Amino acid sequence: MMGQRIRLLALTLAAASVLLVATLTASADERAEREALETLLWVASVDGGLDQEIHAYFWSQLRKVVGGDPDSLDALARYLGEGQEANVAFQRAVWESVQRSNEAGAVVRTPGLERATEALIAQFGEAVVGDALASTESLLRGAAFGEVVRGGSGSVGYIDTDSIARVVSGLDATGDRLAKLLDRDWDGALSEQIILPGLVRVLTPTRFVVERMEDTPGHERTEGFTADRRGWGVEEGFSIIRYEAGVAFDGRAGMREGCRGMFSMVGAGCETIPMPMRGHEGVRASTSFSEAGQSFGIAFQAIWLVESRAVVMAFVIDEGGVADAQAKLTALLTRTRFD
Repeated sequence: MMGQRIRLLALTLAAASVLLVATLTASADERAEREALETLLWVASVDGGLDQEIHAYFWSQLRKVVGGDPDSLDALARYLGEGQEANVAFQRAVWESVQRSNEAGAVVRTPGLERATEALIAQFGEAVVGDALASTESLLRGAAFGEVVRGGSGSVGYIDTDSIARVVSGLDATGDRLAKLLDRDWDGALSEQIILPGLVRVLTPTRFVVERMEDTPGHERTEGFTADRRGWGVEEGFSIIRYEAGVAFDGRAGMREGCRGMFSMVGAGCETIPMPMRGHEGVRASTSFSEAGQSFGIAFQAIWLVESRAVVMAFVIDEGGVADAQAKLTALLTRTRFD
């Protein structure tokens, strides 16, 4: 939920920030430079997001950075695009090493990381990627020994097994967001993403991050999954509960409990109303809540797929209020197929 998860910057994406920093040393507008870099880092973070508004804002800041010169903007666009392959390879290699370092309790640098580092240096030069490599070293030591992790952006924190798992599960979505952000022409085309094979698929402009939820005591024969994606001021996603054959599962109670659990995370109560959908039993709910002085609307729809032995819950949180959240939930469900 928005504001509930740790916003761990994917420090290996210092490589992505390097793409920008390397071109901004003679910026015509320091504020625009800062805004562009902060936008890039947020899009690249584990809980980042992307939509057309963010894309337009990012490129408007880059235009200010180059003083509106079209040739300089063209050169910057090419530079950012050309760096994506090296960046994505570096990102994946670092997080593989982070996982192994965490498991081993010692710093582990895989052969893939060594190759990706060499490619990054070859692409940008050692002087440019120095901060990225230092951030990576801090990340590896944090994973292995529990040390404080320090990023090139000034971020400071700790890393643990859960945060590592979340970053790794979102690597595909992060790469997809960055590729779209760094392409000057916004690509809002919808592509199909399978959220859970044989159960839920959705048409989406950017990928959802899909995670398996931890087992709940007393519910060993059920499994849960979450999927979410973000833009500025909006988050949409799914929570799915699937249970084994033979399990006595009350789907009606499951839908109500799911709503109460989700709304309680934002300090709100949930009152559901019956709302069947596509021949399945369902409930819907919506309300408003405040967080850090900002008002939001949340809209929720749950569906009990009896034959699939699952309850699927879709939600939208929007800073525009309840009406906007409800409208975007309807749009999300229109793009969603239940197999």
